[in-house]
Amino acid sequence: MLYRLEDEGCACLVPATIAIPNPFRDRSPERPAIELLRLLEWDQCEVAVAKLANEVYPTEFCRRGVSDVSPHVTHWYLRDRVTERRGVRLTYTVWFSGQSRSSWLWFLTVPDGQRWKALYMGNEVWFE
Repeated sequence: MLYRLEDEGCACLVPATIAIPNPFRDRSPERPAIELLRLLEWDQCEVAVAKLANEVYPTEFCRRGVSDVSPHVTHWYLRDRVTERRGVRLTYTVWFSGQSRSSWLWFLTVPDGQRWKALYMGNEVWFE
């Protein structure tokens, strides 16, 4: 991120963050997340889930979506990107079909040889 300001006093699931991505960043860690978001956009939820390491939350996600709304994603943007010891955590603001407000999805991507792969996907509903 070029600039990142986080409200540490927020008791939110996703901290109130203002983040400005660096336009010159290496986007390799973002590619697997974008691939999964495109699969959700194309109503290929089961295919997206099969690419992940975790099975519990995404399987439920394909059945019920977010707040009982379809898992069909209509559009998204990168909200935050944090490099962690294990990989890169990407948080996207997303809009789902039939939902009037935005939601968020996060992904953990990790290096896998010369490429990156998405290990986990999560969203706010799975933590309520």
